[in-house]
Amino acid sequence: MSWRLARSLVVLRQQVNDLSPNRSKVSDGTVGDLAHSRRKSEHNPDSKGRVRALDLTHDPAHGVDSHALAEALLASRDPRILYIISRGRIASGAGGKQPWSWRP
Repeated sequence: MSWRLARSLVVLRQQVNDLSPNRSKVSDGTVGDLAHSRRKSEHNPDSKGRVRALDLTHDPAHGVDSHALAEALLASRDPRILYIISRGRIASGAGGKQPWSWRP
């Protein structure tokens, strides 16, 4: 199956790249690997071929503090956010468990 990254995540990644053109991308990720395909994951393409998850490399030395970005996204309460994972914690968007609050 062919896949594409959700448009909102394409835009977010481009904004991060524009702000930090020399950032490391070593841990960036979109479509899941074989292990992801065996379980429910937004890294797997949905029925329309969209991947709705994006991993960004934590590289504060080159302008990307992914932890600060996660906090800013959480504070934005953007209705497109399903969940955010950072520092071993997860926070759901408006439709999830304990919306907009970090939990282990």
